[in-house]
Amino acid sequence: WAEQAALLAQAARVVADFMDDAAGGVERLTLAIAKATDELLRARLLGERAEMALRLGHTERVREDLAVAIVHDVSTPAVSLARAYLAVVDRDAKAALELLSFAQGSGKLSQVQSVWALLLTGDAHVAAGELGSALAAYQRVTRLDVNNSRALEGLVRVAELDQDWEACVEYLGRRLRLPASPREYARLSYWRGRLYRDMLRREPEAYRCLKDAFDHDPGLVDAAQALRAIAMARGEWSLCAELLQRERASATEVIEQAGLLVELALVHEERLLDIEAAIGNYEEALALDPEGPVPPRALARLYALTQRYEQAREDESLNPLPAP
Repeated sequence: WAEQAALLAQAARVVADFMDDAAGGVERLTLAIAKATDELLRARLLGERAEMALRLGHTERVREDLAVAIVHDVSTPAVSLARAYLAVVDRDAKAALELLSFAQGSGKLSQVQSVWALLLTGDAHVAAGELGSALAAYQRVTRLDVNNSRALEGLVRVAELDQDWEACVEYLGRRLRLPASPREYARLSYWRGRLYRDMLRREPEAYRCLKDAFDHDPGLVDAAQALRAIAMARGEWSLCAELLQRERASATEVIEQAGLLVELALVHEERLLDIEAAIGNYEEALALDPEGPVPPRALARLYALTQRYEQAREDESLNPLPAP
């Protein structure tokens, strides 16, 4: 069993370090741990798994595995990296930097581990407010791996704290050129668009980034709302209507849904001149919230415009104008 555990551990390191597949490494180490009968060997394997789990951001797994490794006095460079990660999470920059110094000075880190040590060094310096040292650490990572997404996001954070907005949008632009899920891409593009809008006051770039964010994740409400404000200022009412529909679909509260439907009705009526669509919006808003935000006799007026006089009289009787 011990020999099988050792072979699985070696395979885990190959997968995690040479194939850059931390999840695969964790999976193989989990199998190795299940086969380890010696408590010290098991503790060492748990320390190895903690270091791979930090690459995935699995903080609770790191804590659980380290608790066993530390009880058995396992003090390997991998364990030091995992402990440094937790120190960064817990905002203990001094402890993190001491642990990272030990790990980096051991001469036993793989190239992937060395990169992660630099990333954690940057994170620790950010936590300590030492932006110059953080910048240097992240830049060293990009010299080793020009497409390291975590280093680029670290550079964005440093530039943001330093209020270097041009650098922020440049680093985010580089990050956006790397592979990302649609939701992650939308998050980054919204971040960039917000910086263009709020800090650099460059509406065309803000509009492009926010539209890009919305296209990749229509459910990102913050991006939809920010884009809608710019679209209204530009008179792009069809886009406004689409965005209001998306916001309404994402809303969970009835009163919020009704309010968005009223806004949508006004866009359809006053800007797109689509009276039928406006009537449908008002009717849906009333069905959701009869005591809600639909203006008195709004439907009666639109019914009359479309020659639905009986419905207009009914709405007038149900929704009389308030007494002066």
